[in-house]
Amino acid sequence: MCLEVIEGSVADQAGLQGTTETRTLDVGFEVAVPGDIIVAIDGDAVDSVEDVSHKVIYGSATGDQLELSIIRDGTEIGVIVTLQVPSADDPQSTAG
Repeated sequence: MCLEVIEGSVADQAGLQGTTETRTLDVGFEVAVPGDIIVAIDGDAVDSVEDVSHKVIYGSATGDQLELSIIRDGTEIGVIVTLQVPSADDPQSTAG
């Protein structure tokens, strides 16, 4: 599930959408309404963040295009993502 898509990132360029709103449950808890949910990469089902990370880090290279199958607002759609090396000023490149 995409919680946040950073402006200018590969995900942003591909049109992925993160969480845009929250809702308060009857019991008083506030929860994020999910953004896009990645369900497959190049036709291979993904069940976890680890599956996505493994495919991107170990199964792909810079410049590769991956076809993501995502669920958006209850409808499955395809999105093409072209992998890039993050720039030094990319906040994602310093994570971990």
